[in-house]
Amino acid sequence: MPNLWPNAVENIMYTFQREDIPNMGPKERCITLLEILLVLPEEFGTMYFNKMQRGILRNTLEKDSPQVLTLIQSVLIPDTPLDIVDLALKCLSSWMQFGVSLLEAEPIIQEVFKGIHNECLFDTTVDVLITVFGHPESSKYSNTLVKLLPKIVDLQPLLHQVIQSQDMDRCQGLCRLIVTVAETHSELLVISVMSSEERRSCALTIVHMVLVLTDMPGAFSVDETCSDLALGFWYILYEDIVSSNPAQYQTYLQIFQPVYLTLLRALIRKVQYPDEEIYNSMSQEEKEQFRCYRQDIYDTVMYIFAILRELLLIEMSSKLTQLAGRLPNQQVKWQEAEAVVFLFGAISENLEYEENTYLPHLFDSLSKLKLYNTTLISTTLQSIGAYSEWFSEHPAILVTILPHILQGLYNPEVATAASMALRDVVRDNRDHLKPFVSEIISTCQTAINSGTLKCRECVRLMSCVGFSLSPLATVDSMKYLNIILLPHLQQLHLLATQQPSSTGKAGILMRLEMFSWLFSSLDTRYREGGDEQTGEDAVVSKETSEPQPVFLILTQTLPIMAALTQVWKTDIGIIDSICEVLKRAIGTLLDDIQPLIHDVSHLIVQLYSEIPSSAVLDITKKLIVLFGKDAEHKTTISSLFDSVCSKTQQYLGSDPQERTDILEQFMMILAQVMKKNSSFFLDSSCDMTLLFQTGIIGLGLPEKLTVKSSCSFLTEVINRNPFAKEVVITNIEALLDRVFRAIGGESPRFVLDPMVDILVALNKHYFDYLAKWLIFFVQQDGFPTSRVTVKEKELFSKTILKERANKRKVKETVSEFTLICRGLITSITAFM
Repeated sequence: MPNLWPNAVENIMYTFQREDIPNMGPKERCITLLEILLVLPEEFGTMYFNKMQRGILRNTLEKDSPQVLTLIQSVLIPDTPLDIVDLALKCLSSWMQFGVSLLEAEPIIQEVFKGIHNECLFDTTVDVLITVFGHPESSKYSNTLVKLLPKIVDLQPLLHQVIQSQDMDRCQGLCRLIVTVAETHSELLVISVMSSEERRSCALTIVHMVLVLTDMPGAFSVDETCSDLALGFWYILYEDIVSSNPAQYQTYLQIFQPVYLTLLRALIRKVQYPDEEIYNSMSQEEKEQFRCYRQDIYDTVMYIFAILRELLLIEMSSKLTQLAGRLPNQQVKWQEAEAVVFLFGAISENLEYEENTYLPHLFDSLSKLKLYNTTLISTTLQSIGAYSEWFSEHPAILVTILPHILQGLYNPEVATAASMALRDVVRDNRDHLKPFVSEIISTCQTAINSGTLKCRECVRLMSCVGFSLSPLATVDSMKYLNIILLPHLQQLHLLATQQPSSTGKAGILMRLEMFSWLFSSLDTRYREGGDEQTGEDAVVSKETSEPQPVFLILTQTLPIMAALTQVWKTDIGIIDSICEVLKRAIGTLLDDIQPLIHDVSHLIVQLYSEIPSSAVLDITKKLIVLFGKDAEHKTTISSLFDSVCSKTQQYLGSDPQERTDILEQFMMILAQVMKKNSSFFLDSSCDMTLLFQTGIIGLGLPEKLTVKSSCSFLTEVINRNPFAKEVVITNIEALLDRVFRAIGGESPRFVLDPMVDILVALNKHYFDYLAKWLIFFVQQDGFPTSRVTVKEKELFSKTILKERANKRKVKETVSEFTLICRGLITSITAFM
C-alpha cells in the first residue's frame, strides 16, 4: 500500500538497475525486475481491497505506468535476448490489462508488431496485441487506432504465406488477432469506409482479411480450425451497418453488398460436407464440431440475407437452376447441391409471405434436383419444412413439394426429416389440404404399419393425420380414422389383457403417445389463421351438433385405458402417459367433453388409487376449473376432488419431503380452486383445517416451487375472510411459527419471498391476531434464533405492522431481518 511503501515501483526499478547486487548479473536482474513488474497488476486484480484502498492503489499504479512502459521499450531492442523480450511482452500485456491507455502505449505497440515475424516470439506477441486491441477501453482512442490499423494490414503477406504453407498454428494466432481487431473496432471500420481514401482502403483490407480467414482452404475440423472464429464478425458488422442512419445505410449497402455476396459464395463452399471417405474417417468429436460449424454458417446466412435481400435470392436461384439443369451425364456432386439447399432453408424466417418472384422458381428448381443421396434428401425435406408458413400464402406450390415429402416416408433413412417436414406443412396449411388428404392419410398409414419407422416418427405421423383431417367433417374424418386406428385399438386392448412386460410396456407407451398427439392436432372446429398476436387457432363460432372426432375416439379408448390402469396401476410411466392422453383430449374438446365427465373422473380416481402422480393432479385441476361451477357435474367433480384430497394426504403421510412434487401440484390445485371458485370447498367433504395444515407443512420444505404453491393456497384462504376465518384463527400460531422459523434460518433464503404475501394478507385481514402473536414472538427467548436481540425483533415486528399496504417494504424488512438471523449482517440500521 502507498501509505506503507511510497514510490514502491520506482524503488524496485532503481534497486534492480544497480550493479552492486551480489550474485546477480545484468540478465538475472532484468528478468527478476520484469517478473515483479508483471505480477503487480495481476495481484491488484486478484487481491481483496476495500473501495478506498483499491482507488488509492489504482491511482498509484497508473502514476507509475509511464516508468514501466519506458523500461519495457528499452528492452525491446534487437540485441536483447529473446527470453527477456518474451518476458517484457508478457509484462506489457499485464499492464495493458490493468488499464494503461492505448494512447500512452502507442510507441511501444509499434515496436511490438516486429515480434510477430519472429517464430520464437510469435505466440506471445499475438497475445499482447489481442490484449491491446481487444481491451474494452481501446475504442476510445480512435485516432491512435487509425495509426495502428495499417500495422494489421501489413500482416496480409504473412497471412497468405501461413495459409499456403498450411502452418495452422501461426494461422490460428493471426486469425485470433485479426478477428479481435475487426470485431472490437467494427464500428470504426464502417465509419472509415466513408473517410479518406487511405482509411477506406485500410478498413476494407481488414474486412477482406477476415473474409480470407472465413474462406480458408479445406474442410473445417479436418484441414483447418480457424474459419469458425471469423463468423461472429459478420454479425457485428451487419449490426453496425443496419444501425446507421438511413442516408449512410444506403451508402454502406453499396460498399458492403459485394463483400457479403463474396462471403455467401465462400460459405456455400465451406458448409459442404467433405468427401464421404474423409467424413466417415472423422471422429465423433470432429463430426460434432462440423455440425455446430454448419449451424453457425446457417445463422450467419440469415444476417447476409438482411444485407443482400434480392441479390441473395438471385444467387440461390442461379445456383439451384444450374445444379438442376445438369445433363444426365453431368453428375452433380451431392455435397454442392446439399450446401445450397441447406442455406436456402436459412432465409425462410426472414422472407415476407408475399414474396412470389423468386421462391416459386426456387422450388421449381428444387423439385428438379437429382436426389440420390440420403443426406441431400434429408436436407431438402428440412428446407421444405422451413417454408411451411410461406406455403399457406402460396398453396399452389403444395402440388410440387408434397410428393417429395410423402415419398421420403417410405425411406427409413430420411423418415425423420420427412415426418417433420410433413408435420410443419400440414399444420400450417390445413385449409388447403383437402385435395391431398387421401394421399397423405394413405401414405402415413402405410408408413406407420410398415414397422420400419422409429417410435418418434410414428407419433409424429399421427399428429400429421390429425392436422390433415381437421378441415373435414366428422363423418369424413372418421372414415379414415376407423381404418387407421383400429389396429392400434385392438393391440392396446390385447396388451391390456396381458401380464406386464418390458415389450408390452413399450408397445403401450408408443400407442398412447400416438393417441395423445392425435388428440392435440385433430380439431375440426379450428379456423385457419387464428390470432395473429398469440398464434392460436381461432374456434369456429357457429354451433354444431356434430361431435368432434376426438370425442368419438376417446369414447372408444376410455374403457381400454381403464383396463390398462388395472394391470399397470403401479407403473408411473403408463399412468403419466394415460394422463397425457386425457389432458390433450380435454384441451381439444373443452366443453364438448361433458358427456364423458363421469367416466373420465372415474378413470382419474383409478389412476390415483395406487401410486401418487402429479400428472393426475394436473388433470384434476383442469376439470375442476372447467366444470367446478357447472351444476350438472357438481356431484361428480366434488366426488373427484374429495377422493384426490383424501388420497393425497394419505400419500404425503408423515414425511411429505419424499413427495414434494405431489405436494406442490396439490397446493396449486387448492390455490386455483380457492381463487376461482371458493364456494366449491363448502360443497366438499374435505377437512379445510387439515388442508390448511398441509399447506403449513409445505412452507417448511426447501423446494422453492413447493413453498410458492403452498403460500399461494394459504394466502388465498386468508384473503377469503370470513369464508375460512375459523380455520385461520385456529392455525395462525402454527402458521406464524413456521414462517418465522423459515425467516430465522431453517429454510433457504430463496424461498422466503412468497411468504411475504402471507404476512401482508394477515396484516390486512387479521391485524389483531398478527399483532398478538408478534408480541409473543418478541418475548420468546432464542426464537427464531439466538443471533437476534429483543430490540431487533421489536423493530422487525413494528415495521411489519406499520407497513400494512406496502408489500415492497415488508419484503425488504423480511430480507434484512433474515440476514441478521443468519449472522450475515449485524446492524439493525437497515430497518431505519
